[in-house]
Amino acid sequence: MYFAQDGMVALAQQKAVAVALYTLLKQQETLKQTEEFLSKGPPPDFEYIQEPPSISALDLDVVKLTAQFVARNGRQFLTSLMNKEQRNFQFDFLRPHHSLFQYFTKLLEQYTKVLIPCKDVMVRLGTECVSPFDVLAQVKYRAGWLTFRSDQSRREEERQEQERVAYAQIDWHDFVVVETVDYMVEDVGNFPSPTTPQWVGVRILIQERIEENMNEEKDFEGSHDEYRSGNIEEEGEKIEEEKTSEEKSEELLISSDENNAKDNNQVEDMVEDSDSEEELAASPTPPLPATSSLQP
Repeated sequence: MYFAQDGMVALAQQKAVAVALYTLLKQQETLKQTEEFLSKGPPPDFEYIQEPPSISALDLDVVKLTAQFVARNGRQFLTSLMNKEQRNFQFDFLRPHHSLFQYFTKLLEQYTKVLIPCKDVMVRLGTECVSPFDVLAQVKYRAGWLTFRSDQSRREEERQEQERVAYAQIDWHDFVVVETVDYMVEDVGNFPSPTTPQWVGVRILIQERIEENMNEEKDFEGSHDEYRSGNIEEEGEKIEEEKTSEEKSEELLISSDENNAKDNNQVEDMVEDSDSEEELAASPTPPLPATSSLQP
């Protein structure tokens, strides 16, 4: 009896562990797929699938056959057909303002790719014919993307449903009155007067104009401050230039005074030298001693 219970407990534990491992592996796989889809993005749209509009079978065949012939014969055929069938109501879809013109344009592009394929399409088709596993990989990726998108939409719907249920569970009638404010007739408050829907639009326009004017005033003040700062900088530069010019002029005056002092000293030295020379020239030579002609 005890052994049977122990075996059942062990089996239940093994099942719980297996379920936990399976859940963990599933979450890891889902996370990996999500990262792959988010990194690569959605698959390309189908090039040759176009939902037909709700028109009669005859009109649909006319549109398809016209698109085939235009794709094969070119734009000149389209121009001649428009000139020929301009009064036929069955070919009104050739006019740009018609509701079937977009559908006709899509069919024309698809038939042109099939009847006159470009080199890129031929190369891609050749690689897909050689390696069909690339096609299978594209199909797998598209199926995974659709599953991923459906899971995301389902989760979003569940979240919105939970919010709706939580909102519905609130008992809006279960409240407590904290205070009652009574407005008397004689009370004058700073409240706007009652308006009509037309005046609401007018008030919004007035408020927008007031805000625009305030922004313009702020911009003007900012530009004025920049202008004042620019003028202050210019005045500072002018003052510095005047100071440098005054210093240079003072240095020139000092150097000129020194040169004048030197010149005056030289002149005084020259005057002194000339005075000394004149004194020497003006001083008489001493007389020679007189000798007697008599001999003893």
